[in-house]
Amino acid sequence: MSLHVVILEEKVNVPTGPQAIPDGQGKIAAFTGLLLDIQGHKHDIRGHSYTPQSRPMSSTASPLIRSALLSSLGEAAEELGMDLAPTLRKCGLDPTLVARPEGFISRHAFSNCLEQLAHEYRCPHLGLVVARHGESLGMGALALLARASATIGSALDAGYPRMSLYTDTQWRQQRDDSHVTLVRTVPRGIDGRASQFQAMSVAQHLLLLREVLGPTWAPSAVSFTFPRPPERQHYRRFFGAPVYFEQEHAGIRLPIEVLDTPVPGHNPELLAIIEHYLDNNHLVVDQGLPGKISTIIRQQLASGGCNAESVASALGWHAKTLQRALRREGSSFKALLLQNRLDLAEYHLSSSPVDLAQLADMLGYSSASALSRAFKQRHGLSPRAWRQRHAAGAKVAPFVDYLAG
Repeated sequence: MSLHVVILEEKVNVPTGPQAIPDGQGKIAAFTGLLLDIQGHKHDIRGHSYTPQSRPMSSTASPLIRSALLSSLGEAAEELGMDLAPTLRKCGLDPTLVARPEGFISRHAFSNCLEQLAHEYRCPHLGLVVARHGESLGMGALALLARASATIGSALDAGYPRMSLYTDTQWRQQRDDSHVTLVRTVPRGIDGRASQFQAMSVAQHLLLLREVLGPTWAPSAVSFTFPRPPERQHYRRFFGAPVYFEQEHAGIRLPIEVLDTPVPGHNPELLAIIEHYLDNNHLVVDQGLPGKISTIIRQQLASGGCNAESVASALGWHAKTLQRALRREGSSFKALLLQNRLDLAEYHLSSSPVDLAQLADMLGYSSASALSRAFKQRHGLSPRAWRQRHAAGAKVAPFVDYLAG
């Protein structure tokens, strides 16, 4: 049978992520026998490639970030004696989201909130405190990829190129004979003068490294693009290294031999599963709107979360517009999210030994029990029982074959 594949072109300089746009605003090119996927890998199949037209983003558009950051901000505010709710409201953020971390908020609004609080309470190191109260890696397939890698260097080599699928904040390695600098880049203008968000982002990256290197590990140097704050001692104390401001880029400099440090949780089998999942979860078997939505859902699940607002933002739509469009197609966002989660769960349960808790993380479930309940509602069997029934004679099939069939 023919396989119709939608490939959504990725543009690193587009803040809202994958560009899946309405019908009639892109090019569909038929091909036979060869598919170059988003990573440049070749697949001998038949189908179509979808190339959307580039379009300027609205001046009011803002990338979305996980609302779990509000929980970290809430803990930081409590430590520092800040009254958080009034500033959240002023910035257009719902204070009740502090206790509800599963969702997405405007990056611009959150960044403005950090700046206003830092100014009002004279706390130039607020971003560092927020980072300290958050999780350095969090959940999702990218987090699992890092934890399953053999060394810090291989984790960066595998993770950095794939970050462009899920976030506008990118990291790259800049090496010389003795050191490597982990350089943070964002689309031009997105940071503006938002020093707190940049500080938080770099601090989170340092904490990621300290998961492997130990809580007292310190880099050779740290740099930021924003002006020197009045109280620099907080930065020096947090990073344990010289900190430079008004630099060309933000980043972390470390001895190059650190890249060879083994990751304690290295798991080659899980690593292969995650890499396969990340490189292929953009393929769908439909070139209509539900198929495009499914593509974005699979990409966003890999970043650790997905909801109607984040998918609508990737389309340049409002969430209500997305729901109306899907209703006209006889579908709904909730149904598509559940379908894609469970389809992916079936695939991984039948073709790999992935642990149920790890699979729940990959698919954006809060726990293994939440995945089990949803799976049992569809199949009448627990994931464990379903896997045992389908394991006999099962082989790891290419992802495109699974989707075709």
